[in-house]
Amino acid sequence: MGKGATILKATIVLSLIVVTSVFFAPGARADAENSCQPVNDSVQLQFRKTIIPSSHNDQAADGTQQGAYYSELSEAGDAAVANNLGVDRMKGQHITLNFTEGFNNFCIAARQSNMEAQYNLGVAYLTGKGVRKDMVNAALWFQKAALQGDTEAQYIAGIMYEYGCGFKQNYAEATKWYRKASEKWHIQAQECLTRLYLAGKALPVDSRVANRWQALARSKGSAAAAFETATEISGKANDCNKSEIAVLLRAAAELGHVQAAYLLGSLFDKHHNGHDNTQEALKWYQIGARQGHVQSQYDLGLLYSHADSGALDLVKAYVWLDFAALNGMADAAAKRDSITKTMSRTEFYAAQRLKREMIQFRELQPKRETRQVPLQ
Repeated sequence: MGKGATILKATIVLSLIVVTSVFFAPGARADAENSCQPVNDSVQLQFRKTIIPSSHNDQAADGTQQGAYYSELSEAGDAAVANNLGVDRMKGQHITLNFTEGFNNFCIAARQSNMEAQYNLGVAYLTGKGVRKDMVNAALWFQKAALQGDTEAQYIAGIMYEYGCGFKQNYAEATKWYRKASEKWHIQAQECLTRLYLAGKALPVDSRVANRWQALARSKGSAAAAFETATEISGKANDCNKSEIAVLLRAAAELGHVQAAYLLGSLFDKHHNGHDNTQEALKWYQIGARQGHVQSQYDLGLLYSHADSGALDLVKAYVWLDFAALNGMADAAAKRDSITKTMSRTEFYAAQRLKREMIQFRELQPKRETRQVPLQ
């Protein structure tokens, strides 16, 4: 072999080494494995068990018996028990910690169309527990669970389509899955759908307002237009339509529309519309109340006063009802005085301090128009 050929061969070998080091360096592999960071940031990924008949639980009273019983039924092909055994193995509960065997149990159950096992395989592939990280397989298994109606899987499928994680980026598919989860009142899915709307990457399902929404997106967002869009489709009272209204109200509220914030809060207040999510109700009522929206102040005070709300706080209830009364809300003074009778002296003085602090730091804005546009 001539000297020139030897030099050429050495150059080719060196080039291959450089290319290999680039594509298979630890950093490149880490980038590939972290390509679904939006899911990791947005979802608390937990392995989930399947509810099994009580007769199974009765026969597995203690941890040791449970592990043995799960193993026996797993081999017999019981999908629910195989999935639950997989969860126990992934967590080391009642049985030796073993990620690989846990993954295998999920496979047994998923082949029998067990929804939780399909979801768990998505988690396993996404986190690399029991199997090498594989975003494509994670996406496929989440979608299988989503097709069976799993709300969290529908939300995750939306994220993976939106960011091109495991699937090719597809905003139409992302919108579809976000909407399915939103219709079950999944808050994060509603927030993601709102974001797509405001970015002009999704359209309402109602064709009557599609052109209006497109114009809204092109104009970079108008709070009044978003609110008008929400109220325009409020004539139908079915739950799916209400969830769509919630998304549009969220868009208007995030653009600064105070009335939209109030109506959004009322949607999540079980004392108004039955969708019981106290934290969301508090969040949006507070936005309206601090902007001087009197109805928000009144309903926020009532929510803090309800023992069954999960947010009982007589001090805050007194303060907000007092502000509503001062701003002319009918019945607010009577409600406030009724609460006063149940407060301790310490709570009453705490309410006075809180009220002074809120005024001092200008947490409240001037009184705003309170004309109500009820959701039908």
